[in-house]
Amino acid sequence: MMCIIFAFLFGFMGISQTTDQKVKEFLGEDRYNETVQSNPALITFLQTKVEDGFRISEVNEVKKSSYKKINSVYFKKQEISIEDFLISLNDESFNILNYSFPDHNSNETTHFLLGDSSILLSVYSNSVINNKVATER
Repeated sequence: MMCIIFAFLFGFMGISQTTDQKVKEFLGEDRYNETVQSNPALITFLQTKVEDGFRISEVNEVKKSSYKKINSVYFKKQEISIEDFLISLNDESFNILNYSFPDHNSNETTHFLLGDSSILLSVYSNSVINNKVATER
């Protein structure tokens, strides 16, 4: 069954949003337009976070006990179940910027075990994302 769920997660369907659209959705139209002018580096950071700020993989059973297990996440500051989060991962319009994770420190890369699944979500630290921005220039 886990293989089916895992395959489901990577079988994206639906209408996709561009990276810019996801950043604009997160910031809102007015704030996005202001930030493009006043702080284009923040826009680049957020674009990189959308594309490369996280990774989904299968759990390494040997290391499983070292991962932080979570049973819920926050979508736009509202708590949702891991099951709902797993469903949203299947949507091409999934936007990591709209989610926050329990006890996640943005200064550290954190590996989350998603409920009782065998799915691991790695959320990269701001410094890792900044390094990706720097190497893409």
